[in-house]
This record gives sequence, structure tokens and C-alpha cells, in this order.
Amino acid sequence: GPTWGRNEGWNVATEPTLSIGDSTRGEDYVFDRVVGALRLPDGTIVVANNGTQQVRWYGADGSFLQAAGGAGRSGVSFTNLSWLGRYGDGSVLAYDGMNLRTSVLGTDGKLQSSSSLIMTFQAPPGSVNGVFADGSLLVVRGARHWIRAMQGQPNPPQGLRRGPTLAFRYDSEDGSFLNPLGTYSGSEQIFRTGRTQIVHVNPRPFGRNAVMAVSGNNLFVGTQDSYEISVISNLDTLEALVRLQRDNAPVTQAQIDRYKSARLANVHPRERAAREAQLDSLPWPETMPAYSDIMIDAEGNLWVAEHRPFGVEQPVWNVFDSSYHLLGAVETPLRLTIFDIGADYL
Repeated sequence: GPTWGRNEGWNVATEPTLSIGDSTRGEDYVFDRVVGALRLPDGTIVVANNGTQQVRWYGADGSFLQAAGGAGRSGVSFTNLSWLGRYGDGSVLAYDGMNLRTSVLGTDGKLQSSSSLIMTFQAPPGSVNGVFADGSLLVVRGARHWIRAMQGQPNPPQGLRRGPTLAFRYDSEDGSFLNPLGTYSGSEQIFRTGRTQIVHVNPRPFGRNAVMAVSGNNLFVGTQDSYEISVISNLDTLEALVRLQRDNAPVTQAQIDRYKSARLANVHPRERAAREAQLDSLPWPETMPAYSDIMIDAEGNLWVAEHRPFGVEQPVWNVFDSSYHLLGAVETPLRLTIFDIGADYL
């Protein structure tokens, strides 16, 4: 059972102690499609803003300090800024998914180094999802890649398919492939060829996917089939299996009806019957995914988000300590996307 006793758990404030977004203070305080954010040891907050293709630095009080990338910024540029993480002592690593390029930026916002992931047949790169303690990168190749390959087949598949999520390790300094980190059951997708022979692909309702996180030189991996998360240490040794002994929640008819109703809300009356038939034919799972996302905080604790079928339920995270014992559950505010968890902040 949980280690925390009554009144011993962690509580998250419902209102922020610091809010930076404020259009009245100028464009440096306006955000559009934030893809990453983290807090440095000195309290500086770094944000990756895809809308302007910038990495921005803010003081502990929320005041704008500097930016890298974007229009008119020299030294570094991004085409599709898609990930941000810590790199060494105070630096950050930003990933440009369009160009497969990593950029290491110092505390002054200046470019320290840059490299592009090298395309190989053995390990075609995907998205950077983490930085290991030795500076190497976790690179993940997921649904977008295998879906595209299946759509291009002469006889594309039909119905439910669950493709692979591949994990690789790359060198952050020269972009070279180092070693594979495993192949895992990835996202569940439904293939359907339309009347114009275009292959439509949509996620399975209440479907499963692979989720990953990095801490030190450990890789955490889960596939959401059951409440089990693998901890792979030293990049090749299974150290632990983190489990909760419980069954997955069943998918109820009420939840199916709610899903259908949301998908039919804006359908034109002339198309409603055909859309209803499509929804009725979907391969509904018997149970929900065991959990949702996973994260590791600054203290090495594993946070596992409870699955929320419609994304509007109260967010709840089960927290396991660095020895993988369950501490208890933590509720977080609605509509809060968490990028970084510290000892006393989200």
C-alpha cells in the first residue's frame, strides 16, 4: 500500500505562484504552442515556444532575459522546435524535428554546439525524448513513421493495427547512432480505405501507446497494457518492474456513447448516418489503458498519470520513490500540462 499516511502526502496549489504569459508586456511574454519548459537550479525558467521557433529564458521573478532562435535572432535558428531538455550544468538541449538537429544552448542563450542525427538504415532517427546522464540522447521512432510506411503499401492494411515504437541511443556531440534500446508495442491505430482509395488512419478510441522517460542512465518504459513499467539501467539491464496489482478499468457503454456523441456533435445531417455507421463499427477495447504518461522528478521519483478517458477528469498521479515503492497519489490542476517536476514545483 501507499507509504504516505494521512496528511503526509504532497499537495499542489490550485493557483500558480508565478505566471509569465501576459500580452500587455509585449511579444516576449506571449506563448504559442509551448513544447517544453524547465527550471534551472538558479530559478531561471527556460521555455521552448514552437509558435515563434524560440527558446526563451526568464528570471525567477518571471522577467524576460533573452531568447535564441526566431526572426532576427543570430547564432541559432529552428524550423520545427519540438523538444527541450537539460544538458549538463545549466545548459539546455533543443531539438529541431524538421532538420533532425540538436542545439546546446548556454545560460547566456548562445549556441555552444550543434549536430544533426545521422540517418542510418539500422536506426532511422525520430524524435528526441530525453538526455541520459552521460550526455547521450534517447531517440524514439513511433506511430508517425510506421503509419506512413503502411499507407504506402500496394495493399494497405485495414482495421486495427498496433505498430512498434523503437528506441535508440544517439551521440549528442556528433549525431551518430550508438545502440538500440528496444522495440515496444506502440500506438493502436485504425486503417480504413475510403471511397476515393485514400487510406484514413485514426487512433483507436481509448487506445494504448508506449510511453518513456529518462533519469540518470535509466530508461523507463511502459506500454499501458497492464500497470507495469520497466526500468532499464545502464542502458541494457532490466533493473526493476514497477507494478500495481490492479485490473484495468472496464470500458463502459456510457463511455462509448459519450465518445460517439462528441464525434457526432458537428456532423452535417446528410453525413450523420454514414458517420454513425463508422463509429458503430469501431473495435472498442474491453478495458482502458492502465495509465497515461510517466515522468521522473528532480529527486528521482517516478510519476505515473492515471488514464483520463476524455481529458477533462481530475488529473491524478501515482508517485513511486527512487526505490520504486508507492508513496501515494497527487492531484494536479486541470488544464495543466506538466513539463518539469522539481522538489517543490511543477
